Amino acid sequence: MTTDAGRFEAIPLEGSPTRDPEVVRRWLGELAGEGWIETHIELAPWKAGDELPQGNVLAAEVSVAPDRSVHIRWNGAQWIGTTIVEHAGDEAGRVVATEFLSSRTGGRWTMRYRTWWSPVRREDDVAVLEPAIARFAGWQRSQESNEGGR
Repeated sequence: MTTDAGRFEAIPLEGSPTRDPEVVRRWLGELAGEGWIETHIELAPWKAGDELPQGNVLAAEVSVAPDRSVHIRWNGAQWIGTTIVEHAGDEAGRVVATEFLSSRTGGRWTMRYRTWWSPVRREDDVAVLEPAIARFAGWQRSQESNEGGR
């Protein structure tokens, strides 16, 4: 785990929020990057150029550049699409890099995330850092695996 000074910015995708599943599929089809997509059928690793999974998208996270990712969520009434952009150098908050072993890849890949911990002043007037938002930062081959592919 590493930490850096920084902050995140959330930018709505064009047309967000939407109730149209075709808008969501268009958002995903226009992305260049890698990530994962969850439908009502499955959760699957995904990268640009792959066929979109069958079914309605419930959630997706795609790393599209070293400093940004796209997040799509169904909230029960509509989809919300957001680009999360990471900015370096904001000393007030911290960005923490973490990795999670993915059971969907048979343990061959880890999911890399970066979480922004934002300064919050508590009722007792003590400033603390709390997790505010996390972004998918890409896949990385797990140390236990020498196999290719996701």
